[in-house]
Amino acid sequence: MAKLLRFIGTINAAVWLGSAVFVTVGLPVVFSPEVGRFVQRPVVGIVAENILTRYTVVQYWCAGIAFIHLIAATVLLGRRVPRLVLSILLILTTFALVSGLWLQPKMANLHYTKYWGTVPVDRVEADKSFRAFHGGSQAANLLVMIGLVIYVWKVSENETPAMARPGFSTLRKLQS
Repeated sequence: MAKLLRFIGTINAAVWLGSAVFVTVGLPVVFSPEVGRFVQRPVVGIVAENILTRYTVVQYWCAGIAFIHLIAATVLLGRRVPRLVLSILLILTTFALVSGLWLQPKMANLHYTKYWGTVPVDRVEADKSFRAFHGGSQAANLLVMIGLVIYVWKVSENETPAMARPGFSTLRKLQS
């Protein structure tokens, strides 16, 4: 059971990390000059928004699976919840929720105003704001990737016998 849980946790963490790396490394390809010859700049932004929306859904699923995995390891194997892993999961989930529920809709609105706004001053302000939010989201995504690398490492490591002791009680305590 322990090997199966570690396998599930590792696969989930790898998918989560892989999606974050793709968004950072692969997504900028849609803004390349090669794509620009076929698709206009505002439309490319809409494509990127749709990819980011899917990425957010992947983050939500991976966070949910990670919490279920943590609970299963605690209940089924009697392990203590590692504070570092729990902290990382809470931070990553918070980033995903803030990104999906606040940042992405805000940036989509700014993108729309930047390209299709009717007032020129609003378009300039939207462009400035969009650039600031985009820089912040890139920095946040870098932090997410660092957190995910640590999470993958912690989930996939073999536990030593001392770490694998049940968290509730041991046979020695019952015999005394």
